[in-house]
Amino acid sequence: MQFSSVFPTLLLASAFVENYRARKFVFLDPENVATPLTCRTGKPHALRRRGGLIRPVYSLLVEVLLRTPALATASISQVSKLRAGVMFSEFFALKGKVLTPLFSISFKDSPDFMSVVSLTPPQGGCPLAEDDLALLHACAIPK
Repeated sequence: MQFSSVFPTLLLASAFVENYRARKFVFLDPENVATPLTCRTGKPHALRRRGGLIRPVYSLLVEVLLRTPALATASISQVSKLRAGVMFSEFFALKGKVLTPLFSISFKDSPDFMSVVSLTPPQGGCPLAEDDLALLHACAIPK
């Protein structure tokens, strides 16, 4: 069995885990066999929500790269950064040792939900077809 608890800060979550581990809780089965119970911190909710928003875009990007001749064998690389208080995920195509910028997604986060607010191609231009970029945009920011 497994359960989850949500803490408002990483510090509180870490303190709970440390206290839990120090107490060395066990599960006793009907034959009185003791199994140690474990506890760990997981991914923050913001990271989980961002992953849920990125997943459909990532899946579509896989298809788009396969039909883009120059990038058909490229893999996808992502970098997430906080800029001016806004979280961004940048997407790149990696082919050999060449990393080609594709687009950047910015997120709006609130306590109740997270949403994608923009999908922006790099300043130097995007190697993807305009139609494919429009599909990715529609996937990221549904109307």
